[in-house]
Amino acid sequence: MPTKCEREDSFNATVQTAKWIQHRFDEGQLEVKIEFLTANDEVGSVFLDFGDSFIQSGNNAGKRSCELSRETLAHIGIQDIGNLSPLVGQVVGFYGKINSKGFINFFISKYSTTEVDQITVQNKLAMLFGAQQSTVQQAQPVSPAKQAQGQFFPPQQNPFGN
Repeated sequence: MPTKCEREDSFNATVQTAKWIQHRFDEGQLEVKIEFLTANDEVGSVFLDFGDSFIQSGNNAGKRSCELSRETLAHIGIQDIGNLSPLVGQVVGFYGKINSKGFINFFISKYSTTEVDQITVQNKLAMLFGAQQSTVQQAQPVSPAKQAQGQFFPPQQNPFGN
């Protein structure tokens, strides 16, 4: 049985439902309610405000909340905001944040997490670090004379610097 999501971090989840609802706090306005399910069987909801109020502070100050909500839907692939059905089953990036009253609010992340295939990873790592050489030196027996001199490693590999 799913549990209530209480994560205060970023995560991916599958959209279970997406629907238009009457605004919870502003009668006569609309919201989009998106319910999600995480891979850990946690459920939560995101509400996108489609009211006409202006955002007062932060990076989006001066924008109407309906414009920001429309941009958010476009970011996750919804161009026709009248039809939310393509969201159902889609994996979306979310993040949770505790508000000043101690309640957790969920948001749709602007940043997506995309898994990268192994070949791409190997190519990127080769570009970053160069071709990895598999030249493993054979262990050589240490002669009693070298042991007495403290030369347990060839000079270029001595980790102690002597």
